[in-house]
Amino acid sequence: MDCDSNYNVNMKELIILFTLSYFFTNAQMRDSSRILSFETIPPELETDPVISSDDAADDVCIWYNPKDSNRSIVVGTDKKWGLISYALNGSILSKSPFGKVNNIDIYEDFSYQGGAYPLLFGSNRSEKTIDIYRLFPDGKLQRLNQIKVPELREVYGITFYGGEQHRYVFLSDKKGRIQQWMFGLRGDLPDLKLLRTLKVKSTVEGMVADEHHEKLYFAEENKGLWEVNVPPWKDKAFQLLIATDKDQLLADFEGITLMERPNGEGMIFISIQGNNAYGVVDRKSKKFLGGFRIGNNNDIDAVDDTDGIDLATFSSRLFPQGVFIAQDGYNGAENQNYKFVDLGRILDYINHKP
Repeated sequence: MDCDSNYNVNMKELIILFTLSYFFTNAQMRDSSRILSFETIPPELETDPVISSDDAADDVCIWYNPKDSNRSIVVGTDKKWGLISYALNGSILSKSPFGKVNNIDIYEDFSYQGGAYPLLFGSNRSEKTIDIYRLFPDGKLQRLNQIKVPELREVYGITFYGGEQHRYVFLSDKKGRIQQWMFGLRGDLPDLKLLRTLKVKSTVEGMVADEHHEKLYFAEENKGLWEVNVPPWKDKAFQLLIATDKDQLLADFEGITLMERPNGEGMIFISIQGNNAYGVVDRKSKKFLGGFRIGNNNDIDAVDDTDGIDLATFSSRLFPQGVFIAQDGYNGAENQNYKFVDLGRILDYINHKP
């Protein structure tokens, strides 16, 4: 082999080594830039346990009482039995044996015949229906209607979209299907009409609606956080915002809730069951802002195997800057329950974390 041949071989080896070195170095930089820290934040209080044993508590929603914020109400599911309403101090107000209601969401200011009251929507696996309930200021619930669900084998996640002109309910199942229903009235009853079915490849449970941006955010449990356009006349424009991975954002992604701020700003919160943690995503940029865990606080145990979440920004005596609520999948020797966290402490960490 002549000198030119040796030169060519050496140059090829040099190029290969440089290329491998470049990609290895950049891969290290990418990995190090994704290292996440999950701050541990203690809960302020917890609810009384749900009625059923084992995996029973699941989803939660919050009603703001405009006459007295301190008398606002939290409603949680016991997905083997029904619904339980709680005061802001975690004590039980009312128990309603409606069946295997898996997820719930709220329409806070439903107006009808000169009156206004909150409606709750529940995915009822006992009846394979969407249930519509009226919530009373004392925490009691009245079922107003049940809508049979075609196509879906097992109803699962649910959320309400309260646009200025159109109102929808979204319902999911374990096969990755999401039904979009139009909300309206039939006679004296609130009712729903099926409009279309969206589809991804695997289980969807957690969903939340963003009326300002006209988006539905939903968690495909083993894939990540998605968004899709809500108006049926628009292109769906599915977009994966935050993907699960094998070391820092572990599947499953479960509950989702939205903290709204003026002009479309705010944050999307997701429960990351694989990390026993919660992620926070900027509502506008869709940038991942950070995460946190809910630790213990004296006799209140930490949250594990997290599922449904919700938050509210109204001020109350117990929670001056708002409250974040999470289902706890392991509550020591007692049945599962829900933990209440000071939202101000979470925001202080997210806004000032290093």
